[in-house]
Amino acid sequence: MDEDTRLLAGMQWLQIPETTSTMDVGWAWLAQGIHGLVIQAEYQISGRGRVQGRTWYGEKGQNVYASFLFDERALRKNSAPWPLLVGLAATRTLRKLGVEARLKWPNDVVATARSGGDGWHKVSGILAQRRDGYLQVGIGINCLQESLGELCRGHLPFGSIRSLGYGDISPDEVMEQLIPEIVAVLCDSPCYRCALSEDCAEHREATGAQAQCAESIDCWEELNRYLAFRGARVRFVQGEALELGKQLAQGKAALASRDELASRGAEGKVGDERASRVEQAAADTCDERAELLARLGSRCVEGRLLGIDEYGGLVIEEDRDGEAPQKHSFYAGELIFL
Repeated sequence: MDEDTRLLAGMQWLQIPETTSTMDVGWAWLAQGIHGLVIQAEYQISGRGRVQGRTWYGEKGQNVYASFLFDERALRKNSAPWPLLVGLAATRTLRKLGVEARLKWPNDVVATARSGGDGWHKVSGILAQRRDGYLQVGIGINCLQESLGELCRGHLPFGSIRSLGYGDISPDEVMEQLIPEIVAVLCDSPCYRCALSEDCAEHREATGAQAQCAESIDCWEELNRYLAFRGARVRFVQGEALELGKQLAQGKAALASRDELASRGAEGKVGDERASRVEQAAADTCDERAELLARLGSRCVEGRLLGIDEYGGLVIEEDRDGEAPQKHSFYAGELIFL
């Protein structure tokens, strides 16, 4: 590890001049057994977007191009998707810097001009990847760049902190705020090393012993508080919801089964019978979720955006001609503001 790296929120912060993608650098360091790492580049040649084939372009030294590499043992046991939580951290960061930012489900951050006009602009995008028990999250934030693309997916123009009238806030200034925010929303502690129950020199020197870190922020309340377009009419283009809905239900069922199965040894046959009932209930849950999403199919849904549910899904009150509106949760697709 280079001598110039800094320690912030228990993460090693490495700054490099140029790379293909900061995600590539992160996986290369992991191959050497290093994690708890933030990689920030002045420029990346081939930054990637959430959808395969999309790229993230930006000028050298003008924006945040960064990745965060975590051991999943340090992460909070939270069912919200990681890109959504990192989007919340980016939203909190920008708002602390005076930018009127909001979280756009599932993995973007948008902001309005300081003057209040011109609508919403995309200022940040997030990508998450997992590998062998480790999570890497890549993020781009437009800071000083003024030459921006016309439109992004979802019919929102791009924007930057500078172009929207919030002044010159450098990528390093953003990172100083962003690193602690991302650790706070993803980890069991505001310090990555403390979250892994490792000896944390940063806190030991400050207190004489490993610090007892403060409680994490209330992510669910803040996800809904800062959700863009909440209460507005939106169009949701549903795509992969059926498969992801099954996976979510199966994940919930697996957790319930694990807790119940753990008690079988002490309780013998009674425990076995209860485990069997739990597994059957889990299967029923999967079937109900799959049936609902299959009925909805791959189509456009229009209605009022109500918020984010306990799994990180988007809750929309669907418009239905001549019938009472119906609430649905969606887990994959594209959100368009009408």
